[in-house]
Amino acid sequence: MMKRRDFLGHSAVATMAAGASTGIAANALAKSQPKLASSELAKLDALGLAETIRSGQVSALEVLDDTIARIEALDPKINSVVIKTVDIARQQASKAKPQGVFAGVPYVYKNLAPYKDVPFTGGSRAFVNRIPKTANDLQKSIDGSGAVLMGMSNSPEFGLVATTEPMLYGATHNPWDLTRSPGGSSGGSAAAVAAGLVPIATASDGGGSIRVPACQCGLVGLKYSRYREYSSLKTGFLSSKGCLSHSVRDTAAFLAVTERPDFKGGKVGYVTAASKQRLRIAYHTEDANGLQPHAEVKQAIESTAKLLAGLGHHVEEKKFELNGEELMYHFLSLWSSSPATKKVEAEALLGRAIDSRDFEPMSFYLIEMYKNRPEGSIQKAVAYFKTLAESAAKFYQQYDVYLSPVLNQVAVKLGEHGPKVDPKNLLESSVAYVSHTPTANATGLPSLSLPLHWSDAGLPIGSLFTAGYGQEAKLLALAYELEAALPWQGKWAPNSVVNL
Repeated sequence: MMKRRDFLGHSAVATMAAGASTGIAANALAKSQPKLASSELAKLDALGLAETIRSGQVSALEVLDDTIARIEALDPKINSVVIKTVDIARQQASKAKPQGVFAGVPYVYKNLAPYKDVPFTGGSRAFVNRIPKTANDLQKSIDGSGAVLMGMSNSPEFGLVATTEPMLYGATHNPWDLTRSPGGSSGGSAAAVAAGLVPIATASDGGGSIRVPACQCGLVGLKYSRYREYSSLKTGFLSSKGCLSHSVRDTAAFLAVTERPDFKGGKVGYVTAASKQRLRIAYHTEDANGLQPHAEVKQAIESTAKLLAGLGHHVEEKKFELNGEELMYHFLSLWSSSPATKKVEAEALLGRAIDSRDFEPMSFYLIEMYKNRPEGSIQKAVAYFKTLAESAAKFYQQYDVYLSPVLNQVAVKLGEHGPKVDPKNLLESSVAYVSHTPTANATGLPSLSLPLHWSDAGLPIGSLFTAGYGQEAKLLALAYELEAALPWQGKWAPNSVVNL
């Protein structure tokens, strides 16, 4: 595993490596002490922090210095922010315009998407020297909001598994239990937010990679409709970008900042409140393979259904039927094409054939799977997903929202899905672990995880809400209602800034 300070020493823009920049933080704090205590700032969501900056109670530079101190104090045991960008952050904080939605708000950026002049590793040793020279639309949208980039968050190699334990950077630890995974592939982003290091972080979801970490870290996580935001036009059929946050309003605001104005389903805009409309909600606890979740998860989803009924919604036990094996076969046809593409890119960058120094065993395993797929598998998978989307469209003519578990169990222990596990066994266990979330990626539907319940051991249990294509506003309005009915903002992980 490459040490972060060794890697960052090669990058002029990534100037604050973990364990090597205490002096930077100390010097910065000597210049500006925030008027509010760090724990009080950490309790604010992104919009609340932006308003606090806007009101003059604290400056963007003071918030920046406080955030540096938080990361230095806590992240060595979380390992969520693996590339630090203090120089960029200081430039952005000094220029933050008050009218920006997230003006002066620190955030981290998931390192599965490029950001200009910052190493873009994708969690892989093969790409440690790849530095993008242009800004993409996602970056431009976030920069335009006034947010301040603190660094890049940890992710598994190419986002291929539902944990965050890459060989390049090592494991990210769940702030709710340091022996457990924060999920993946947006696990670094989720852990940073759950630990109170930053109030919001970018994320992406190709099979559950926003919603799974949201579930495991007690956060709000929304996967958009297919092609809702710019980057999804370029990054593939399954995946979309989004964020992880503590509050519904932060997620709603981030959607408004990053959505395409020309989306064929129309803009969502900034959804600000619950709706008086009562919804037709179907729910079921079985996954696509007919398996029931752990008893605590089942009880949590049934409790959510009862809560919805108590709020006046029409709730009915009804399953969205599909063939789980067929879904996963076609899903893996597309999934395995990703590392195959990355292999071509890596060999062009390195000028040689890649080997075990460069890619992890799971990547090689999926590359072989892709090679062995019959000709035309990608086209058949896309055709299958379009047919499945048509079936889903009929289902969502009858129901407004579908409620299900995010996962069949609470967060797994670190190492159970790590890179040292035999890749065949790892793939089988990963598929079983995330059996609820890929359906929304296959159908292109918006899907949202909310932290409504906790296990007896104090681990978050998410409830998954999926709606018809283009219906993010409906999900967000429902989320506001549930946030008011069963608030979670006062719940903080034991290993968070608030509990230091």
